Amino acid sequence: MPSTVSRRSRSTRRYQHFCPAARALETIGERWSLLIVRDLLAGPRRFSDLRRSLTAITPKWLSARLRTLEADGIVTRDVTGEREVRYRLTPKGEALEPVFDALLVWGMDYALGSPRHGEAIHPGRAIDATVRYLNRRRVRAARRVVWVILFGRIAVTPFASMELDGRDSAERHQPTSPCRPPRRSG
Repeated sequence: MPSTVSRRSRSTRRYQHFCPAARALETIGERWSLLIVRDLLAGPRRFSDLRRSLTAITPKWLSARLRTLEADGIVTRDVTGEREVRYRLTPKGEALEPVFDALLVWGMDYALGSPRHGEAIHPGRAIDATVRYLNRRRVRAARRVVWVILFGRIAVTPFASMELDGRDSAERHQPTSPCRPPRRSG
């Protein structure tokens, strides 16, 4: 199926292979592109939201990536006010969700390890990744299980717990009050 995207909007990376995987990587394989898609899978975001989430990206790179993803039909801009712009995934971008989930599962199984020095840790994203992983792996608990995930010595709020009830998929919960870490014995 021929692409309706102009050659100018595509990545400068060319694999010179007539292959769907190579073309897909030319479109979404640039640095930051899949992480932008990851953040937009949760819903529309403002530029400042994306900038805050993708802590190491410069505004120039974020703008460039958003323009490229928009030109490739993966992201669209919604102007909601005089100075209010939100970015969201198009249906073509939303179609990347199972691809992202498969990459996340592979990463958790084979590449994750401990955080590296200087890496940003986003507790909400860690919970979301774990929920996606458990759902993708079709993990079901025999009975209701609630996990409270600790980063260091404090529980993370507002995204502190995850529930498996044995019937449905894993879910992330927002506690109504701040979580306290469990008491440690001994």
